Amino acid sequence: MAAHRRIAMARHQFLTSIGNPLSIQLESWNMSRMDAFSDQKLGLKPHALRWPLLAVAALLISLATSRPAASAEAIVSPTPAAGEKRVIGPTATVAEAKTDMQFKARVDTGATSSSVHVEEYEIEDAAPEMADNVGKKIRFRITNQVGESEWLESKIAEVTVVKTSVDQQERYKVRLTLRLHEVKKRVLVTLNDRSHMKYPMLLGRNFLKGDFVVDVEGKKSRTASKSSPAEQSQAVQEKSPEPTPDVKREAT
Repeated sequence: MAAHRRIAMARHQFLTSIGNPLSIQLESWNMSRMDAFSDQKLGLKPHALRWPLLAVAALLISLATSRPAASAEAIVSPTPAAGEKRVIGPTATVAEAKTDMQFKARVDTGATSSSVHVEEYEIEDAAPEMADNVGKKIRFRITNQVGESEWLESKIAEVTVVKTSVDQQERYKVRLTLRLHEVKKRVLVTLNDRSHMKYPMLLGRNFLKGDFVVDVEGKKSRTASKSSPAEQSQAVQEKSPEPTPDVKREAT
């Protein structure tokens, strides 16, 4: 038993030198158990058995205090400093949160709101005048640049009147949740036929505000091509006549 005791002490000193607390606790318990066994063989009082129990208690306390710390460490994620804005280029890949569809978007700080390509839509109990459909349910099919398509349902929030270099159009607006990197926002999005445009989505100020700065000299801007003539013709101007309560005129 003396030889085993010397071996155990040497092992305990080694573990102490490398700083492994769990192994040290186990080794202390082992040494205490050996001492208690020796005491019983020598006819000593059985109170020596309390040392293994104390070692086990110390081990349990060590585990209980160390595990929560590891869990808390695992859920910590870096967050931007207060007031810090993210820099993006003139184009971005934006996700529609409900479907997780990815859209190539043109970033436009001159546009009041965002816009998404819609192939078709259906309105519940549709009225002939678009303004009379505000507040009604609308189902619409969004399509991205690779042909992926999904149906969504929302309520018509607004009708906007836009004037292009070609004509004047009324368009519905709905609220959608968009995600760019870790930023997620629920914003008004114009439903529009963008099939003749290069990008199926336009990202406007209502999403960018407060979180993003556009760097037109960035890497993406050097590789991005110019907008198509059809997209340039969609530059919207404010319309002079006074809007009705449900029809808004704005630059989008």
